[in-house]
Amino acid sequence: MVRGKSRRGYIPRTIPDRDRLKRKADKIAEDIKKIPRNYSREQMIGAMNRINSQIRGIIQYYQCCTWVNISMQKHSRRLQLTAMRRLRQYKGEWIPANEVQNLPRVHQKYKQKIPSIKYRDIYVGFTALTFCRWERTPGKNQAETPYTEEGRQIHFERTKKKKIQARLDEMYSEKTAQIILHGKWNKLNNFEFIMNRAYALNRDKLKCRVCGGWLISGTPYAHRINPNLPLNKVNRVNNLVSLHKKCFMAVNDPNYDINQFDVKAQNKIIGYREKLVISHTRNNQSALMERRVR
Repeated sequence: MVRGKSRRGYIPRTIPDRDRLKRKADKIAEDIKKIPRNYSREQMIGAMNRINSQIRGIIQYYQCCTWVNISMQKHSRRLQLTAMRRLRQYKGEWIPANEVQNLPRVHQKYKQKIPSIKYRDIYVGFTALTFCRWERTPGKNQAETPYTEEGRQIHFERTKKKKIQARLDEMYSEKTAQIILHGKWNKLNNFEFIMNRAYALNRDKLKCRVCGGWLISGTPYAHRINPNLPLNKVNRVNNLVSLHKKCFMAVNDPNYDINQFDVKAQNKIIGYREKLVISHTRNNQSALMERRVR
């Protein structure tokens, strides 16, 4: 208890358990050091994402403490220096957090420099433990329970905004990422696709762009509006939209029956189908012109 502006003159200060927090930070530092030296740049970024998940997990667990930021400062600098030493072989740089492309909902609020590496024309960085703020813990609503329809709806209404702000690439399995990193899918499904489909899902506010339904169960599908763009453009966020599985199938299969959708959704499906046809036709015309020139 310290002197403050409350009616009785004192306010509580809460902090994380020091020993437990230190053990967690030590574990993360050890995980950074153990990242294999023979990792490619893509594999390294995958490892960075896993480390960032651990860091954000600690922050979200302790953000109910009023002194969470002050408590994290002691360990944050050590983790940042450990990460920077590990990135030397990739020519790591100190880049302002609001200029890196991963964790945009978090990093856009901070100008502190973090250890980062360049991937094509973007930067991806290790997040910092100090990127945290105290959040008031709401009181328990007894009606919010997973055992009734009403209770589940109350839970969803309370948490849906937080889900939008979360690092939504967690919704995609680690297995999928590993398949792409090892080149077992076609060349369009590269690391940039893995990263940007999560950002597109954030932009779409966790809703299907065709039917408008919430994408809260199962794996969302990312549809390329124009799949015939060059490789450096085809997986950009502005060319990706988030869809339910059935909406994805309706857009990409011209024989799919769309009468089960309402009129608004049908118009959107038709619009996406037309864009696919136009882009495919333009691609064929370009190829034909190239042959004629030759």
